[in-house]
Amino acid sequence: MVTFTGGTFTQGGAAPAIQASPVQTVTMGNFAIDAYEVTVARFRVFWAARSTTAAPAVLRASPIPYRNNAPLAWGAAAQAPLPLDTFTNWSATSPTVTEHPMNGVDFWLSQEFCVWDGGRLPTEAEWEYAARGIAVEGLTAGRVYPWGDTAPVGSSSVACDRAHFNSCAGADGRRTRRVGSFAATAGLFDMAGNVSEWTADNFGFYPSCRISSRNPFCNFRSQVPNGPVVYHGGSMREGAASLRAASREYNSPDSRLDYLGFRCVRETP
Repeated sequence: MVTFTGGTFTQGGAAPAIQASPVQTVTMGNFAIDAYEVTVARFRVFWAARSTTAAPAVLRASPIPYRNNAPLAWGAAAQAPLPLDTFTNWSATSPTVTEHPMNGVDFWLSQEFCVWDGGRLPTEAEWEYAARGIAVEGLTAGRVYPWGDTAPVGSSSVACDRAHFNSCAGADGRRTRRVGSFAATAGLFDMAGNVSEWTADNFGFYPSCRISSRNPFCNFRSQVPNGPVVYHGGSMREGAASLRAASREYNSPDSRLDYLGFRCVRETP
């Protein structure tokens, strides 16, 4: 995991960032976030444990804490991940997919994995803060993409240069690439491209349903249990606008999609 010291940053952005305006100033606490998207190899260990000592009832014994917000109550039962096919990577045995990102997994199963791993899914503010919120490695805060302001290049006929997106060729017979196939920024890999990533927030136009500008979290599940959930980062299927770190897209929490995976965070003192 990569640790970030909290601070204040400007979240969101104007078009062509997707559904990311108006911008707002928010303040974050300290946290650590996975350097890589969760791989099939990591998920296999969890999946084996989930059938024994880490049964769903054990994982869901307590609500999930979110700093400065009410804990997140568990929702619908998680679905099994979609099995290996042309689009999805999950297999308990195939050696060709181990270092590819886990996809075809719904929101609540992603949360179970993160809790089992000692953390939780990130809020979208945490995710964006890690991707663009602070100055790192000579890059300014508020940059367009995790690596800076230069748009990526790539297509089905032109090799991708900075991220796996826009139908570039995958690897190992998959539509995805192995995690970490492109250069990291501040120790984080694939914050743009490969698979998009679940966050914990319900979707609302800024600044709706946030009770505070400090560690903001949009959660209206008590009123709309299956309300849409935000994901960030863009995927192998999408164009450069989705790769912008401020871009926000959403889907139902029970969605199991080939272009949607996740990474986890842990709050730090």
